[in-house]
Amino acid sequence: MLALPEPALAVNGDFEDIAAEVALLAEDHAVALGMTRLPWASATAPVSLRWEFATGTVIGQAAQATELTIAGEQHALEPGTHTLTVARADDAAWGGRLGAWLEQARAERERELAAAGEPATLEAPEMAASAEAAIGGKPVASEVIAQEEGDLLALAEGQTVHLLAADGSEVRALQADGPVRVLRWWPEEELLLVGCTDEQVIAFGLAGERRWVFVSEMDPAVWESGKTYWFKSAYPGIHGLHTGVVSGEESLAFVGSACTLEAVNADGQLVKRLPIFWGNCWKFQIVDRADGGRNLLIAQWANGTDNISIVNGDTLTETGKGYYGVPAGHTMVGGWTQQNRTGLAYADVNADGANELVSATNGIWNRLTVFSGSGTPLFNAQFGPGESAQPYSTMRDMAVADLDGDGDLEIVVAISEGLIVTLDHECRKVWATRLPSAPTRLEIVTAGAPAIIAGCEDGTIVRLSGSGEIAAQADSGGRVESLQTVRSPQGPLAVAATADGAVSIYPVE
Repeated sequence: MLALPEPALAVNGDFEDIAAEVALLAEDHAVALGMTRLPWASATAPVSLRWEFATGTVIGQAAQATELTIAGEQHALEPGTHTLTVARADDAAWGGRLGAWLEQARAERERELAAAGEPATLEAPEMAASAEAAIGGKPVASEVIAQEEGDLLALAEGQTVHLLAADGSEVRALQADGPVRVLRWWPEEELLLVGCTDEQVIAFGLAGERRWVFVSEMDPAVWESGKTYWFKSAYPGIHGLHTGVVSGEESLAFVGSACTLEAVNADGQLVKRLPIFWGNCWKFQIVDRADGGRNLLIAQWANGTDNISIVNGDTLTETGKGYYGVPAGHTMVGGWTQQNRTGLAYADVNADGANELVSATNGIWNRLTVFSGSGTPLFNAQFGPGESAQPYSTMRDMAVADLDGDGDLEIVVAISEGLIVTLDHECRKVWATRLPSAPTRLEIVTAGAPAIIAGCEDGTIVRLSGSGEIAAQADSGGRVESLQTVRSPQGPLAVAATADGAVSIYPVE
């Protein structure tokens, strides 16, 4: 059984009233090679056919003289290709059969997974935590603050941002005026930007002082659209933050909210406000243009369509949408407000001297796509249908790194089915490893031998080698909501924070 996302049945050989070398039977069409029986057809010698139910058009190909009975009509087919018009009357009954088979298949799959079971313990050494801490609540955002003497980790819960050192000690706590939603470290200005649900972006210095506060406003064009369901009243607050240089030498901060992008300078002053339809601007990436300039790419959630808005870095105007679709030979599956980007990476994955954009799409249909720098889909891996449109429901996390030292980058994906999957730069599977629980977050450390760190729903922390072997494990005590790697004088560390605010720090050997 398949979900396309509508139900479909694939048969190789015999199944109930179907006999064919291969057949694909969906709600609106049927394709069969070497068919002698279908629910509405039979042939005295094998026939290949395609039947579009809506139009009744049947294109059949017979290798020898054949008597074809289809939907109660008999046709004598000579060798060759034939076009017939045949109506099929039992649409509702067929749809019901497909739906029942799909539910049966899902139930069987659940039974098989349960029978396979999960290992009670992994055959891997225990990782001992070098330090532990607590932040008092579920982390909603995290950010690494790179420092020469050792990185700090910012963890936000409620209205508080906790700055932790590598030994787990709290350097200081930063207080916002409303619940925190997103964080962004601005290295050029040494500011920690804190985006909140009350429309404020607060810029903190590392000493804990507030440098400035920017209050976001919705672009007037969004008001004028009259689409109240996309207003800040429906989606209040800051949904995304980014920083970087898009033109000249000045680094800007980019504030994403309901259908609105705001560019802010280092003093917290508005440089440009513009509408970005439709949805909340939540993920960003700066990419190079062919003319030597740069563009800012924006993904949105909640959204209309999960295409990416392209903003010219020189003019700070939206020039179009792109980085959408799949390469030839793949089927594009979309959905209004049903899909979102959970990962964007801009890197030279194939070592050809030009960067590509790697994107993970999550929702009712899940995929991993590599685009050229200008937005042409090059390679794609379909991960299939998802149970929910909520972000990270299937495509939990994504990272790119050279795991085997050949110069090309591998793409590593954590998915809800309990797997860490690694693809090459052309989206071909390299390996997949099942974890004892579904992964929620992953990190890759390439200092020394590559190591993949994954945090899981049941609190397990797993370290995998670059080839997918599980090398070590630990128990963090609860669902891992945040996982970051930081540098310390003792080497790289993995910092995991659970749903109840417990923090565990593990050396990455």
